Amino acid sequence: MDDTTHTICQATNRFYAEHAASFASTRQQAWQGWERLLPHLAALPQSFTVLDAACGNLRFEQFLTGHGLYPAAAYAVDACPELLAAPTPDAMQTERVCADLIEMLDAGHDFGSIGVPACDLAVCFGFLHHLPRPDLRRRMVEALLGATKPGGLCIISLWQFGKDERLAKKARHLTAAAEQALSIVLDDDADRFLGWQDAEEAFRFCHDFSDAECAGAARFTEEHGARVLSSFCADGKTGDLNRYLVLQVV
Repeated sequence: MDDTTHTICQATNRFYAEHAASFASTRQQAWQGWERLLPHLAALPQSFTVLDAACGNLRFEQFLTGHGLYPAAAYAVDACPELLAAPTPDAMQTERVCADLIEMLDAGHDFGSIGVPACDLAVCFGFLHHLPRPDLRRRMVEALLGATKPGGLCIISLWQFGKDERLAKKARHLTAAAEQALSIVLDDDADRFLGWQDAEEAFRFCHDFSDAECAGAARFTEEHGARVLSSFCADGKTGDLNRYLVLQVV
């Protein structure tokens, strides 16, 4: 891992370790876009298995059972032990896996390397924007597709926070401060840092996906053995800050 990537990842991991409690307290509700996934989720096998990559405080698991969907097994993977300790519904068999996904990807490994088998459903929400290099983002998508059984679903979200001018303005200001504090320079203008509430030097790296990148991501999945079942925008006050790709592995 190069020095800049290492510094960026350390800052993001430190952010979640130090602010896990306050962050989780604001992340209790289901994403609006998840409701639009229900017709696809209803088509899964009755005893389906799920991989929730970068699961955070496991609210997707709460969403599933809240809609009568009970996986036979769930693999919840995250690098932050404090977030990973969140409870899951009693009826759900959940295996928590504490692993740094960026280190996994940078080493060229896949989910099998951390003990996660192929699942009927693999999801990754709110994480791809934390990956600081295009090759890491591509590897993550490949790893997710590889962790999905043939005929299964792989669902990802791509954050387009630049569509919110308030967030975009804040990101521009904080990025300059973060670059100075971390002694790095970001090469891609779509690479930013965001902070947290009033905390100083609470920096988390975030890549702002353009429409062209989202379209490119869809093409990439098709080139790697997936079929795009749905592509739509949802979430945020404007209702369009996340681009969802619902994929079927063929």
